[in-house]
Amino acid sequence: MTQKAAVIFGATGLTGSQLLGELLDSEHYANVYAFTRRSLEVEHEKLTVTELPLEKISAEDIQHLPGSLDVFLCLGTTISKAGSKDAFRKVDYFLPMKLVNLFKNKSDHFLLISSLGADPASSSFYLSVKGQLEEDLRVLDINQLTIFRPSLLKGDRHERRFLEGVSIKLSGLMTPLFNLKFMQKYRPTESRDLARLMYKVAVEGVGLSSARTNVISSDMITRLLTP
Repeated sequence: MTQKAAVIFGATGLTGSQLLGELLDSEHYANVYAFTRRSLEVEHEKLTVTELPLEKISAEDIQHLPGSLDVFLCLGTTISKAGSKDAFRKVDYFLPMKLVNLFKNKSDHFLLISSLGADPASSSFYLSVKGQLEEDLRVLDINQLTIFRPSLLKGDRHERRFLEGVSIKLSGLMTPLFNLKFMQKYRPTESRDLARLMYKVAVEGVGLSSARTNVISSDMITRLLTP
């Protein structure tokens, strides 16, 4: 089996930290490169960590990397955490656009976490930014792009997000409704399931068509993991 290399952004986050574990445990990847703002509490013989502000990454910082990379983009914040709409847009739009353009000649496959409801025409600023990113990535000259649109992500976060906590509690009360077919896409997404599926999509091509860009909707995440 020919082993590949993977690059991950957002390895300290909710889904990214779990995806990092999948990549390190995998026999498919000989090397894993993590670019992160914060130090990682993980050490592994095939893990190389570059710690620097992601907006400062340059071509010189990646020139040593091999080609044929799978690049996992697990970045994301909230407007309240970012501090302003402009700061949010920098993290959730401009930074992913920069990284994809930087890596497009080295990457076989980009795998991006977006959001349920992403739409550039949305009245929600959050969803409009997510949608604009998706739209603009689609027209770039890249080999393959897979967009994951999870619903509300569940899992143990390092930081507390009050509104998300409230939403998750409310969703627990709505569990019977999520069994209805038209409501299934709104069911909260377990971050560990998203991480597992991102790995399986990259390695096994689960759920992919022959199109250059594929979208994995929230209701597909659990379905594609079910034997």
